[in-house]
Amino acid sequence: MTEESDDEELATRMLCGDEEALREVLRVHLGPVRDVMNGTYGKTVHQILIDEAVSFAVAKMWRTAGSYDKARGTLGAWLFIMAQSRLRDILRREKRDRIRFPLMDPEYDRAVECPSDRSDEPEDKEEAQELQELRYVVENKLKGHQKAIILADLAAGGTANAGSLAEILGTSKDVIYVSRNKAHENIRKEMQLREQRRNSLKGKK
Repeated sequence: MTEESDDEELATRMLCGDEEALREVLRVHLGPVRDVMNGTYGKTVHQILIDEAVSFAVAKMWRTAGSYDKARGTLGAWLFIMAQSRLRDILRREKRDRIRFPLMDPEYDRAVECPSDRSDEPEDKEEAQELQELRYVVENKLKGHQKAIILADLAAGGTANAGSLAEILGTSKDVIYVSRNKAHENIRKEMQLREQRRNSLKGKK
């Protein structure tokens, strides 16, 4: 039996509600699909959003197995196309949310613009240092949900969807909102402390 006919049989079994068929598909195709998604988008999109897109594609494949067409490729190719399409939808959604709901106060908002939206490097050394410090604070001073949420926000170029984050992190939307607010406050405090230290060092010169 060829791989193509195997995929067709597995799709038929999934259509009939056979969960073992779904597990077989995931055993064969999920790893490669994740590898391609990470290789394609891993440097520009946060892992949380890639995982969300892949999870969505798996659920959609299970729900719509009857629409699988072997002439268009393997189940793995179909799964990848759905994951890629979902990720693009997520990024478009988050870009709209960024416009509606700025991630941070205007003082720091320039530091969280989506990289693809920037046509050049920071204008001066001071801005470059500020950007570097913000990234350092997020990576090294935030923990747990706070860090995961802000990294997702940064990857989205705005405010990541609270419902999606709640599902991924195994918590509620309320916890996402509270954690995000606490993270913003911690970032502000840390940035202020770092600015005070710089000013203090300047004063000693």
